[in-house]
Amino acid sequence: MKTIRLIGFTFLTLSSTLLGERYPSPPEGWDYIYDGNEINNSPTEALDGTWDHNNSSDHWDGTSPGSGNPGGITSVPISGEPNNKAIQIIDAVKSSGTNNNRRLTLTHNLEEHEGTPANFMDDGATFAFRIRLPESATDLDDAPNGLNPHSGAKGIINFRGSAGRIGFALGVAGKDSAYEEDGMFMSNNSNTIFKALNPKNWNEFWVTIRKNSENSELYDLKIYMNEGTIPDFAETISLSKSSDEIYSYMSMQLSSTSDTGAVEIDYISYKDGLYLPNNSDNDELPDTWELTYFKDLSQNEKDDTDGDGLPNGIEFTTGTDPTVKDTDGDGLSDGDEVNITGTYPKDEDTDDDGLIDGEEVNRIPPTDPKLADTDGDGLTDLDELETFKTEPTKADTDEDGFNDSTEISSGSNPKNADSVPSFPTLDNILISEFMANNNDNLLDSDEESSDWIELWNPTDSDISLANHFLTDNAARPNKWALPEIILGPNQFIVIFASGKDRTDPEKELHTDFQLSSSEGSYLALTRKDVKNDYQTVSAHGLYPRQFEDVSFGTYGEDSPLSIGFFKSPSPGSLNNKEAVDGFVKDTTFTIDRGIYTEPFKTTITTETTGATIIYTLDGTIPTERNGIKVEPKNLVTQPSAEIEITNTSQIRAIAVKDNYESTNVDTHSYIFPSDVLKQSRSTVPPHVNWGHAGPDFEMDPEIVNHSSTEVRPETKDFLRVPTISLAMDWDEMFGNSGIYIRGESVERSTSIEYINPGRNLDDPNSEKGFQIDGTVQVVGGSSTGRWKSDKLSLRLKFDEDLRYPIYGKNRATRFDTLVLDHRLNNVWHYNRGESQRARAQYTHDQFPADLHTAMGGLSPTGHHVLLYINGVLWGISEIHERPDDNFAAQYLGGDNDDYDAMKHRTSTVVNGSNQNYLNMLSLSRKDMTDQSNYEEVAKLIHIDNFIAYMLANYYVGNTDWAHQNWYATYNRVKTNGKWYYHSWDPEHCLESTNHDSTGRDDSGGPTEVFHNLIANPEFRLRFADAVRKHFFNGGVLTPEETAKTYLKLADPIEYVVRIESARWGDNARRTPYTRLDWVRTRDQLLGKASGSSYDNYFPRRTEIVLNQFIRRKWYPSTDA
Repeated sequence: MKTIRLIGFTFLTLSSTLLGERYPSPPEGWDYIYDGNEINNSPTEALDGTWDHNNSSDHWDGTSPGSGNPGGITSVPISGEPNNKAIQIIDAVKSSGTNNNRRLTLTHNLEEHEGTPANFMDDGATFAFRIRLPESATDLDDAPNGLNPHSGAKGIINFRGSAGRIGFALGVAGKDSAYEEDGMFMSNNSNTIFKALNPKNWNEFWVTIRKNSENSELYDLKIYMNEGTIPDFAETISLSKSSDEIYSYMSMQLSSTSDTGAVEIDYISYKDGLYLPNNSDNDELPDTWELTYFKDLSQNEKDDTDGDGLPNGIEFTTGTDPTVKDTDGDGLSDGDEVNITGTYPKDEDTDDDGLIDGEEVNRIPPTDPKLADTDGDGLTDLDELETFKTEPTKADTDEDGFNDSTEISSGSNPKNADSVPSFPTLDNILISEFMANNNDNLLDSDEESSDWIELWNPTDSDISLANHFLTDNAARPNKWALPEIILGPNQFIVIFASGKDRTDPEKELHTDFQLSSSEGSYLALTRKDVKNDYQTVSAHGLYPRQFEDVSFGTYGEDSPLSIGFFKSPSPGSLNNKEAVDGFVKDTTFTIDRGIYTEPFKTTITTETTGATIIYTLDGTIPTERNGIKVEPKNLVTQPSAEIEITNTSQIRAIAVKDNYESTNVDTHSYIFPSDVLKQSRSTVPPHVNWGHAGPDFEMDPEIVNHSSTEVRPETKDFLRVPTISLAMDWDEMFGNSGIYIRGESVERSTSIEYINPGRNLDDPNSEKGFQIDGTVQVVGGSSTGRWKSDKLSLRLKFDEDLRYPIYGKNRATRFDTLVLDHRLNNVWHYNRGESQRARAQYTHDQFPADLHTAMGGLSPTGHHVLLYINGVLWGISEIHERPDDNFAAQYLGGDNDDYDAMKHRTSTVVNGSNQNYLNMLSLSRKDMTDQSNYEEVAKLIHIDNFIAYMLANYYVGNTDWAHQNWYATYNRVKTNGKWYYHSWDPEHCLESTNHDSTGRDDSGGPTEVFHNLIANPEFRLRFADAVRKHFFNGGVLTPEETAKTYLKLADPIEYVVRIESARWGDNARRTPYTRLDWVRTRDQLLGKASGSSYDNYFPRRTEIVLNQFIRRKWYPSTDA
């Protein structure tokens, strides 16, 4: 497997003329363009005199490559472009000398030179540059290589405003990176986005960026390439917040610690405002396109020059001729094709059925120009009109109950109702079973899930398959010839309908066509007789829509046979007798799940006539024996169940019908905040005894009715965070054998709903969440002790992977498990001591993970929700990822089975085995002053992730680590797989402003590994570099930035804690904790209040931890 080396920070080049600029300049030209003027090789004046090159340690010493210290800048010609040059900047690393030009940076201050406002990207900005990686350069011994974009997300080309920075870097395949293709990398906060391209060619980029209209934290980025006028790349991103500079700028930079690299840049330019490429009149139409069709630039995108109903802007995007009404000459105007018929205005025969679109639309009755087979009977419209003379808009021309293709294939007359095909019998070969939607039921020899067809000889005699054919087209009865093989009595043969066309009788057979799962499709076995006519031996004509991993075929012991669906397919053997005639269509609710204030009625229906609705209101699963049944009026009508909803309710419903497969269970929760505020022990269902002082279900009236609005919850508080609603059998949670009583390792089935994902205070039901079935179990280690905590954490597992951007599209969107974390420590429901309850913030666990992520590390994401169990409010919960094998595969690539995952200690294996971890640990215990020993272990640990992980835990003063409370994952299949440590359960943090965790050296855990590695000079330098980056100049761990990161967690629940106060504030003491207690603790951390061991945490902690590093000689005592 290839990997990629990134040149993002190792070698740079700039152009000396504008000969390489292919895109025309925007109207009135660029605000600034660097066009590659010859440089003045002095330390004080570089490039055109406006580029600063001495930014603290990020500097160029004024020399050319190869002269003096490694690396430098020089001017080089561009091949094939006379008089055009490029500036070449090399960061060459030959030794660990005092000046190896690491992080070589050139910066142009847009604020100083162009008067660009700090927020210039908000209203729109346009950039352009031309760049490549050279094949050779001074000190570059082989292909360019380098490092991934570091956590600050700087690239070769960077643009910075007050909102953050966007960076662009180039990479080539190599051994030093996880990327597997050559291409360009764009920063997306601490992540990177990749676009494949050849970085050794000159590539020109036109970039536009503007704040997203719906989310002020995001920006819409579009990139055009190499004279293109349609974006090659468009995505909504978040800008990097980390920077050493605070002004608006554009920069070019490289940085390396181990390898030499090179980049060439022909020009770089900037203009305030959003401008499309090749568009001097700024009208959304490329100049070249306008000049091609109109000879001037007088037209704009709203004009309709040819009067065909399509504005020029639409003509450009569809590729039609704006000067001709009917581009493809099919008799329909371009406007009618786009707006009315939905056909393709550049193709006269959109469906390729041999009939021109205009002919189909204008015939009486019209056929569908988008479907080759309008009536879905297996015959094309052309064949019906010209060959069979049947009606192409009527699947059963003679209305005898058999579609036209079935009749034609069976030999009956499709235009005569008295001529009908015979039913399948047991006197010849049968297509006894087939599957047209195979996901993983049966794999072929290529390990692919191809469709398949089963033939069965039900007779007592051998039958030769010579002169037999399989076809999916009634007009082509001899489509695929079977080989000359003998099918013995009661013998089966399975043929894959894969399109691979394999006919060797000694091997697996494959047809040259694939099956359609659409309703009205066709499949037949035919035989050529002595007259060279084709007779239908067995057919499934006009077969119904097919379903995933469900087969269809014949069953019965006597002729004529029945046909139906098989949920348990049996390829190669007798069919299951328990077939069904079809599948009941899913239930629908007229009003979906959500949060409501007024009573309403919702109606449950299904489109399947003759079906019965069954629903429950107690969380249990509806079945034939459980629930309220609503029958249809008769067998030809659809059922309808109307339910009045007046308070918090959960409806679970199915639809059933005799001889049909029932629907899945649909679950809808309806939350009424005003009703929830009245929740008491008497309003919940019967339950067993639990909790340290008995069951706690009540919303405390003292808080709900409190005189102070600072304390009393309001109904809008329920909308400030999303809602998770679990629906299940109440007894399986709180009954005698319920999981809340039994503790960990017991799973029970549940429905999981996610409501109000947009946190919309005005319309919480405007944005749809999700509903998925799965299981729930109690988790939490010591928190499940009897009863150290009454509010136990829960783990959700999904029956099928959840595919939903619960943490935004820049994080994983596919999950097999998530955790509903309620914390044991530093929360109001902790019942072992006052000091922990006083520290309650409901942020302690996620905050270190967010710090780790902000520094470029990989740790679980989480956010707050309000949890309900069968409509009973459970309170604030944090739904977060679990860093196991699935987590690692989602973020690092590969499959779940590729990963080892460890937790807490060397013996606790979550996935895979502990052998690779023990090996890494053993290597780390060698003499790290020996560089070769360090390099061996460094191959197995992602060093940057590890350092960021340690910094996060040292900063928060984690006191319950690392003898436990850590996760680590490792790709054991990948040749360059590395161990990643992930934040887990660091809730004992932020407890003392002066706490020192740097002395922890727990055997087998990350602290031991760190104390082993810190003895190595290179690792110690890497660590010191990270400290300088994150502890200074607006870094992640500076006072201002840590406070911002913390408040991103705390702010959304500032008023939601009023609900938590009412629900759990009095769980551990008689006088309930209130929002005022929460605010005081938050303000003590921020330095706005006093009276605790964690006063002034954020203002002072950075300096305190830095001094701890200095005392241990992990960081130099000189000023940074």
